[in-house]
Amino acid sequence: MKYLITGGSGFIGTNLVSRLQELGHEVLNLDIERPRCSEHASLHQFCDVRKLEELSVYVSGFQPDILIHLAARTDLLGKKLEDYNANTLGVANVCEAVSKCNSISSVLFASSMLVNKPGHLPSDKGDYSPHTVYGESKVVGESIVQDWKSKLPKSVIFRPTSIWGPWFSEPYVNFFRSVLKGHFVNIGERFGKKTFGYVGNAVNQIISLSELEHEGKLPIYIGDSPGINPGDWADKISIEAKRSKPTKVPYALLKALALIGDICKLVGIKFPMTSFRLTNMTTNNVLDCNLVEKNNTFEKISMIDGINSTINWMNKNENH
Repeated sequence: MKYLITGGSGFIGTNLVSRLQELGHEVLNLDIERPRCSEHASLHQFCDVRKLEELSVYVSGFQPDILIHLAARTDLLGKKLEDYNANTLGVANVCEAVSKCNSISSVLFASSMLVNKPGHLPSDKGDYSPHTVYGESKVVGESIVQDWKSKLPKSVIFRPTSIWGPWFSEPYVNFFRSVLKGHFVNIGERFGKKTFGYVGNAVNQIISLSELEHEGKLPIYIGDSPGINPGDWADKISIEAKRSKPTKVPYALLKALALIGDICKLVGIKFPMTSFRLTNMTTNNVLDCNLVEKNNTFEKISMIDGINSTINWMNKNENH
């Protein structure tokens, strides 16, 4: 099969390109960034999805069987919707380019779990409650896909949850670093349970989605079940890395630090804890990944195997 990936130089994209190569598929990565993995250099073309003419040339020239759209701005630093036009205009351009390419049988669009604030479990695909401008941009992106649906081949929107593993960056690389360096503090049961996903499982789920016939009411979340407590996850990482388990601290201490962090933020000083972050840490956010897990055509990778793979990758790429 011929796969065209937009945003294949990013975290999930890098792992997806590697996995597709392992499976013997032909891959083209369109991205404004160079590949994180040097072995992917020959598969990469510089392309800005916000430029329709440029994008269309590569889509029509490559004639892919499947297109997976990952390209996006994903940070939370933008102040207005226009700052995230890669997530809105970019999606519209991909839809238009795909609609004019007869070779494509399936097109997959990456959205985000942040179309809803943490703790809000959507009742259907149109139930949105974003609490960031980034989340708003992804809501717009999903709406654009729905508007184009009648002109597209089989299309699927999926929402990655909290994905982690080799080639990752903030925030979860920082989580691993803090555990490995003995800086992570555990507040035990005060942590909210959350849905995380090892990237090896995530890319297998995404590849499997190209074969899925789904017009259901509920959104499709990419991740691993069941939801877990981050403190328990940190304990598992420390055990596999043969480090001491994280220190347990009273919740009241973190609450006090969060207030200090809020004051620091007001005066432009960066501090590792804020009330916003503490609320996210303590809010349950368990999302339903049963659909993708049930339809994953590959064997699930265990959390322990994922942790060891990630630690090995970090040991090769970072100094601790």
